Amino acid sequence: MTRSRFVLAAVVLAAAAPVQADEGMWTFNNVPADKIEKAYGFRPDQAWLDHVRLSSVRLAQGCSGSFVSARGLVQTNHHCARACIEQLSTATRNMIDIGFYADEAKDEIKCPTIEVNQLIEIIPVTDRINKATGGKDAAAFAKAMTAEKAAIEDECVGKDRDTIRCDVVGLYNGGVYDLYRYRRYQDVRLVFAPEQSIAFFGGDPDNFEFPRYDFDVSFLRVYSGDKPLDTAENYLRYAKSDARPGDLVFSSGHPGSTHRLDTVAQLVFRRDEVLVKDMLELSELRGQLTAFSSQSPERARIARTMLFEVENWLKAEKGHFATLSDPAFIKDRTIAEQKLRAKVDADPALRVQYGAAWDNIRDTLEHFRPQANRFSFLAMNSGDFASHKSTPFMLRSMSIAAHNLPGPLVRSCGRSTRRRALINSTPITGSIARMSTASAMPAGRHTAFTHQWLP
Repeated sequence: MTRSRFVLAAVVLAAAAPVQADEGMWTFNNVPADKIEKAYGFRPDQAWLDHVRLSSVRLAQGCSGSFVSARGLVQTNHHCARACIEQLSTATRNMIDIGFYADEAKDEIKCPTIEVNQLIEIIPVTDRINKATGGKDAAAFAKAMTAEKAAIEDECVGKDRDTIRCDVVGLYNGGVYDLYRYRRYQDVRLVFAPEQSIAFFGGDPDNFEFPRYDFDVSFLRVYSGDKPLDTAENYLRYAKSDARPGDLVFSSGHPGSTHRLDTVAQLVFRRDEVLVKDMLELSELRGQLTAFSSQSPERARIARTMLFEVENWLKAEKGHFATLSDPAFIKDRTIAEQKLRAKVDADPALRVQYGAAWDNIRDTLEHFRPQANRFSFLAMNSGDFASHKSTPFMLRSMSIAAHNLPGPLVRSCGRSTRRRALINSTPITGSIARMSTASAMPAGRHTAFTHQWLP
């Protein structure tokens, strides 16, 4: 019988990708327990799912983590605590370089901006959203959607804004809407972080490679009432032995979005219109950050996190582009799409409801194509540096097969959201802000900005 174990979300999601065709990703309120039990002899019952969900956390800037002790200790990736580490550093004590370890509880240092969210409830709100937006189109639809989401979230939070966060999450391209209710913890303290040289060993060339030999981890602790949070009932214990071939592995976390359900037209548009521009933009910004860093050690320290994020996104986008440029990949997706369309066309009811969907998507993209540059530029420079998309907690499983090790998991993000997230993760100094503005300007129109890097 296949053995089952739970592996920490932050660890698995850092280097996990589809392993076999029977792997899956589900929200906690939609786990196919019967199918899993039939395939593996293990049934994830409600008590088990609740325990895993409450043992998992989301760092408000988007990372996954897990409670790993009875006293609020959280394990996550090194880069997920990087903003805290950098904010606590000074010109004479750069903890990115030297690392940090709290010998005692009194030595744990509060992170200025990190917030930990624990998902405590998922509430279906699809009917309410559909009722509010029914019969509306275009601007009226968007206005009604925004207003209804805000109303639902405000009702959920009530008077508990300091301790509760609520997000309406859209799934399956608007087919389902759920309300995610989180418990907020804003007193989060740094416990341990290794030196950057080992946390990111191998640097950008080794990034997104497997196996990778580094120590990509950090530990935080959640406090409540100035005391470590009591998490005795819900935390993940460390396994006494490593995962072995044939083990059933589950991971829980806050994943990035995927493009698994995109049509071929969407994938081609992403390749030709989005990724090419993304790579050019990121390459330019990387060059500017590298030049900025060369001015002095202090400027290198200031820019390091943003440069790390830029290089991370650039490598991910290159991987996406390489896959979408592979004729065999596009051919396989085209065949799969044709088979699905044939099944839809064979059913009169489905044909009426969905038969034109693929052509409508293609025509919409072609209509949008001439405006893509203008739209992207305006969105990138909207000034909303605090925007972060919310995605649901997911439970992911995979069967570990001998000699079939997982490759990298990469995440994608819209160009405007990506730029805001990059800037938001970096302490905004005058020089960084001016340089960011320069890189966002069209080529040939930012000469005046580039001479203002230095204070």
